[in-house]
Parts: sequence; structure tokens; C-alpha cells
Amino acid sequence: MEIILIGACLLITAFFVLAEMALVSANRRRLAKMAEGGNKGAKVALALLADPSKFL
Repeated sequence: MEIILIGACLLITAFFVLAEMALVSANRRRLAKMAEGGNKGAKVALALLADPSKFL
């Protein structure tokens, strides 16, 4: 049971690390173009990049 719990925690941690890496390495110019086109996800990503304390 403990092994399963540790594995689940590792998977959850890996997900958040990968999400953070994707956001940090995102092309800001491309995000800006997408946001201008009405992409809500790009707008959120730009807002998070403007204030990294919200997601770190």
C-alpha cells in the first residue's frame, strides 16, 4: 500500500513539474499572437508568466 501511495505522489509531482517546465519554456511571442486571436489558455499563460509567484 505504501509503494502505491509513493508512486501516486511521484506521478502527481512529475505532472506539476512538467506543467511548470512547459509554461516557463513557452514562446511568449507565439502566446501573445494566440491571445490576440482569442485563445483563453494563451491569455492565462501570459498572465501566469507576468506574475510567476502565482504558479511557483
